[in-house]
Formats: sequence, C-alpha cells, structure tokens
Amino acid sequence: MGNHPEKIALKPYLEKVTAFCDSLSREELIDIIQSLAGDCSADKRMPFLKKIQHVISDDKPDRAEGEERILDDIRELREEIRERVESIEDGSYWDDPDDWDDSYDDDNPDYATEEQLDDLETLFMAVDSLFLRNNTELARKGYQSLFELLDETGIDPEFFSESEIKETRARYCRCVYESTPRERLLDDFLTAMEVDLFPQWQIDDLFPLYPTLQDVIDAKPGTMEGFDEFLGEMKSVLLGEDPIGRTAVLIAEIVEKFEGLDGLKKLARKWKDQQPFGYYFWLLRLKKDENWREIVNIGSEALAAIQQPEFRWQIANFMIGAGTALGDLNTILMGKRERFFARPNEQSMLHLLDEAIMQDARSRELAVVLEFFKGMEENKWETKQLLVVVLLASGKLEEAFEIVQESKSIGWSNDITGLVFAAVLASITADAKEANTVNRMLKQYADESRLYFGYYTESGSSETKPKTKSSEEIKKGLTGNSPPESNLKKYLAWADKIGQSRIEHIVSNKHRRAYDRAAQVLGALMETYSTIGEKRKAKELFTSFYHEKFNRFSAFRKEVKWVVSLSQVLKKLNLQI
Repeated sequence: MGNHPEKIALKPYLEKVTAFCDSLSREELIDIIQSLAGDCSADKRMPFLKKIQHVISDDKPDRAEGEERILDDIRELREEIRERVESIEDGSYWDDPDDWDDSYDDDNPDYATEEQLDDLETLFMAVDSLFLRNNTELARKGYQSLFELLDETGIDPEFFSESEIKETRARYCRCVYESTPRERLLDDFLTAMEVDLFPQWQIDDLFPLYPTLQDVIDAKPGTMEGFDEFLGEMKSVLLGEDPIGRTAVLIAEIVEKFEGLDGLKKLARKWKDQQPFGYYFWLLRLKKDENWREIVNIGSEALAAIQQPEFRWQIANFMIGAGTALGDLNTILMGKRERFFARPNEQSMLHLLDEAIMQDARSRELAVVLEFFKGMEENKWETKQLLVVVLLASGKLEEAFEIVQESKSIGWSNDITGLVFAAVLASITADAKEANTVNRMLKQYADESRLYFGYYTESGSSETKPKTKSSEEIKKGLTGNSPPESNLKKYLAWADKIGQSRIEHIVSNKHRRAYDRAAQVLGALMETYSTIGEKRKAKELFTSFYHEKFNRFSAFRKEVKWVVSLSQVLKKLNLQI
C-alpha cells in the first residue's frame, strides 16, 4: 500500500520551484529548460512548445478575448452533451444512425463521446490557466459551469485522478473566497465547499475527492487575506449544526488551526461516538508529531468510547503503527485483535494469527476469537465461514462438524460444507503426506474461498498479504487434536454419503463445469479409504462411478484420470483406466 506516488499541493510546489530558480543563473535556467524539452517524447514536444509560447505571449488583447471565449465554449459543450443525454434517455438517440457511436447494438452508449470528453478535459485545463494567471472572476465562472455540467450529466471525468479533481475543487473554492463580496462570502464559500454533501461519511471517503481547508490554502501561492477572522465566523456557524459528515471534518480542521492539540482533545471527548472524527483527527495529529506513546493511550481511550466499526478499524491501525514504532509487542497484538473485531474477515484474522504465532500466543488468541464469535449473528454467512475456519484451526473438528452435518451435497462452492468435508478427510489421512487430492482439496476450500471481503489498510501502510494461510492453520489444529476413533468413523460415514451424493448430482445432471470438482471428491474418498487400509472399498468406488454409472460420460472420466495421475496413493491401486 506504500507504492503511491508522493503528491504535493500547488503552493508548496511553486514555492520549491521558486527557491530552485532563485539560486540559478540565467545560463543554468536555460540549460534546465532545454534538458526538460529534450526529455519530451516526440508526441509531447509541440504541446511543450505551445505551453511556453502561451506563457510568454505578449499579445494581451488577443489573449483576453480568448479567455472570454472559454465560457462560451463551455456553454456550447454543455448544450451538446445535454442534448445527447436527453436523446439517450428518451430513446430518440437510436432514430438517427449518424448519432450512433458504433452500431445499432450499442445498448448502453456513454453520455459523452470520446471527443466531448477530450473537449471537457481541454476546457478544464483552460480554466486552470485562468486561475494560475490570477483571472479569478473568470476562473470561478468557468469552474462553476464545468462542475454543474458534471453534476447534470453524471459524467465521470476519467481523465482526472482523485488528487487532481480535489485540487481543482480547491481552486474553485479559492476563487470563490477571493471574488465574493464580504456580505455573501460565508454562504458562498460553504456552498462551494459542499459541506452538506455527505450526511453520513465512511472513513474511506475522508479526503479523496473534496478539499479540506488546507487544500484551499495550498491551492496557489500567497496568503488568503482575512482568512483567520473568516474561519472564526465559519466555526461559529458550523458548531451550530449537528457534527455530521463533511461538517465535522471542517470543524475539526478549524479547531486544530486555532487551538491545536488541546482543542482536538476537547472536541473528541465532547463528540465521542456521536462523531468519531474528533478522535480520528486527534490521533492523526499525534501521528504527524510522531507522539507514539500518546497514540497508544488515546487509542485505548477512543476504543472504549467509539462503537462504529470503520473508525475502530482506523484507531486499531493507529495503534499498530505506534506499537511498531515503539517496539511494543503487546500494543501491536492488541491493535491487530481490535482491527479483526472491527472488520471480521479472513485477512484481518490471519494478520492477527501471524502476530500471535510470532509472540507464541496462537492458542490464546484463537480462544479470544472464538469467544468473540459468541456475540455475533450466527445466521450471517461470513460469520459461519470464519467460525468454521477458527474452530478447525483450534482443533475443534466436532464443533465444526455439528454445524454442517445436516448440509446438502450441493452448493459447496459458496458454502462451508466442502471445507469441513476436506478437513474430515485430512484428519483421517493426517499421517499420509502423499494424500495429494485430500490436501489439495483442503487448500482449495480453505485458501481460495470468498472470505476476502471488506479488507482495508491504513493509507500508506506497507502491510499486504498475511504470512500464514487458513489451510496451514487448519492443518495445525487437526494435527494437534486427533479425534476419538468413534468420531472418525462417524465423520467418514458422513463424508462417504454426502460425497457420493455430490458426485451423483453433478454428473447425472450434466453440470459439465463441475466435473472436475466431482472427480476431486471421488479421488479424495478413494485416497482416504486406501490410506486407512480399505483399498477394496477405494476400488469399488472407482468401478461404480467410472466403469458403471458414468461410463459414457467421457468428460467426467477425463477429469477422473487427471485426478488419479496427480495422486501417488491412487496410482498404487493399479486402476483400470
């Protein structure tokens, strides 16, 4: 997650460029410009020249006239796109073949053609040029018209990255601030900042597309005259509102600017779970200051006060980062445990187990996780999936078996039955490493399931895939906890019945895409019987399904041959293939 390119706002960017230029002579500047020009590929050279010519142009009257035409160009494009959208929605688009993008079969045409999107991108660049030349009034009108166009048509400006669209919105807000009469400034600025846009925020929606106040400050060089006084007025107005969504973000930002850490502390303890952004901003500020020990303390306080899962997830991430910086193993383990509790999914569980294994606390953490599951909704699919994995990893095969023993023989691809079936056979063949089909089946159902939902990491985190895998943890649990012989017989009888039923259902109903799965079930049962010394039973199963019931199903037989070819155990049976 740490591979994103570093971003910098325009103001600090230009300040750095200016500092470089001030230290260079005229000759050195010429060398640099020539070097940049030489780095341009052939198709970038003319645009580079046009940019330089545009900047140094002395034709001021013509340039002013061209700037005024930008608004007309926006209006014309807006009307073109609006007409296209209306024709698509009322069906008249298909009346004129000249309007079709590709063919009559184009059932879902885009609301804007590629050419119109190119024009839209060009117009945004033109308005950006107005802004950078301090033509604030005209730039404001241009940005406003372009954003209205996007809102009206629902066009996704794919040519923008998230950071670029946010910076463009920040430029528009800066234009509003610098061009609005004082008596209307507060209302117009709050409207431009879209404070009512998100009544309920998800934590991942914090900053990607809409600017913070700091983004507006950094939109261009120079100071914002009277901004501190204005922020005071803004704070008074916003504090009168419910601290929800974007309003809360802006309040926290203003409080931090005026009152620093003490202000964020008061805000967080006042808002608590009503608006967890208070604690989030407090921890974010502590992270900027690298105050790791305080993050551990405040993170624990925040976890006690906040219930919303997405915020608990982020708080846990703060604590993991602080614990790592401090070398505090207890905090790291606690953070990973809390992160799993906030967003229970297989990856967060495996990250917790990674840490627990390293700290020799695997059994303890598995017990904690099982206790956690007692308070969750048992009818949720995700909960059952994870619960069965943890039960098997804990060596509690009987409890896992009880969950699925009444299951049907179909639908294993999206169910835990296949996992328990594989685990039962793996437990019976635990001492036979050459039982390739059984082991492969366990790995498939344990590691290639649909458990990887809702996985989030802290922005900038280097943490990626867990080191351990569910199949590895299940094997540990099965190896360390051998069930009684009577239970193994019960499990095998169940596996035989449900396994044969699954093969029958798939092949007799000609589910060709599942033939490989039916063959795998047959191979796993045969391996298991052969491993426990019942080779005759293994051969009988093979004869029944391969030579008798489905002897005319060549596609299924082909899959069975493939399974046998991969198994040392099955090869030793000298089957007639």
